[in-house]
Amino acid sequence: FFTSRINLYKLSRWIRPLMALTIVLLVCTHLPVIGITAKGSSRWLNLPGIVLQPSEIAKPMLVLYLAAVLGNPQFLWMSLKEKAVAFVPILSIMFIVLRQPDLGTSIVIGNVVLILCIAAGLPYRYVFATILSGLVGVFLLSWSTPYQKARITSWLDPWSDPQGTGFHLIQSMIAIGSGGVTGNGFGQSVQKLFYLPEQHTDFIFAVISEEFGLVGGCVLFFLFCALTQRGVSISFRSPTPYLKLLAIGLSTMVSMQALVNLGVVTGTIPTTGLTLPFISSGSSSLVVNLAAMGLLLNVSRYIPVRGKKQVRHTRATVSGGQ
Repeated sequence: FFTSRINLYKLSRWIRPLMALTIVLLVCTHLPVIGITAKGSSRWLNLPGIVLQPSEIAKPMLVLYLAAVLGNPQFLWMSLKEKAVAFVPILSIMFIVLRQPDLGTSIVIGNVVLILCIAAGLPYRYVFATILSGLVGVFLLSWSTPYQKARITSWLDPWSDPQGTGFHLIQSMIAIGSGGVTGNGFGQSVQKLFYLPEQHTDFIFAVISEEFGLVGGCVLFFLFCALTQRGVSISFRSPTPYLKLLAIGLSTMVSMQALVNLGVVTGTIPTTGLTLPFISSGSSSLVVNLAAMGLLLNVSRYIPVRGKKQVRHTRATVSGGQ
């Protein structure tokens, strides 16, 4: 409700200090006092009364920052050095997230940055450089630590260590396969009770497939597709480049995270710790995704309405100085 009501043009003025605060929170995850390390990753902050995952906050902040930077008409006239300086905060966040390590969030952030660069009309040499940098970074991270390397090898052949690194993926496939076409019925999953780890967070889709079958899994998948379609539609009808990029970035952020999670659960990509938006248990992810949907709804309020003399985006444009 809050993010759907704030002035998006005034929000763009605060994006630089918000980005700086996000970077500080990400750095704090490596501090011994407030940083929490679990399962080989330092992703959480133990703040008074709350456990926070700053990498979740970083995703919409990157979208807001890129929309404000790439949506500014003056960006095209900047020198190469000025453009490189503008991307320093983005590279800083991606580097810190990679060092946590959080490969799943890194993949989502990298794809969102790439899609926003394409949507903004950047030259293809910059786009290809972004793709190449991302692939090199993911490759180096995947093989730099035994923890990440084990995930790659277990994905290629989970049955080589069925009781160890391949246990998650094997149990997930068993859950999906046992659901059949129509599923075993609501609450009738056996895998979630005794076998499937992280069944309420990262592997919730396997439980849904076991209880509701192929039909339920496809329904959930097409709901995410419909959400993406609505975000793209809002982007096309938005009146300014800033709003267009903001809408496409927010919808891509959610759909890409869902796509990565589904790929992990079905064994399409290596296992990464990433929740399924709106479905998995997790306070940071749920709050951030709901805030992102509020921002997307907010963008739709600026779309001109046919047949009406007063158009909200005109007043916002004048007051926002865009």
